[in-house]
Amino acid sequence: MRPLARLLALAAVAGVGGTALADEPHLLTTAEANLVASSKAEQVKQCYLRHALVEPRATGRVRVDVDVRADGRVARARVLAPGFARRHFERCVIARALSWHFPASSGATEVRMPFWFSVPVRLRQRASS
Repeated sequence: MRPLARLLALAAVAGVGGTALADEPHLLTTAEANLVASSKAEQVKQCYLRHALVEPRATGRVRVDVDVRADGRVARARVLAPGFARRHFERCVIARALSWHFPASSGATEVRMPFWFSVPVRLRQRASS
């Protein structure tokens, strides 16, 4: 059985504040962000599948940018999704992203998580019929 969507997720991090001291937690690493991205990919995929099938022009490229506080909670989330005319997809992903938790660090961090999905053409054609 073929998967409905294949996915690849890699995260990039950019420190936006704080310096590490010996007794403070470390800065959030790309490896830690990737662990969170891959563990949350299924949530993004479910939003994508729900909305991509009704928007045939939606591409498989989605980027989720989150601002992570030092305590690991997501302070803000943004979604870049070419081809999605409606805001339902964006709202779906943002609602989930605001509940994500990253490892604590010594400062705020911006995490960019690009996802690539592949939905079979015949599945899209059935949905638009």
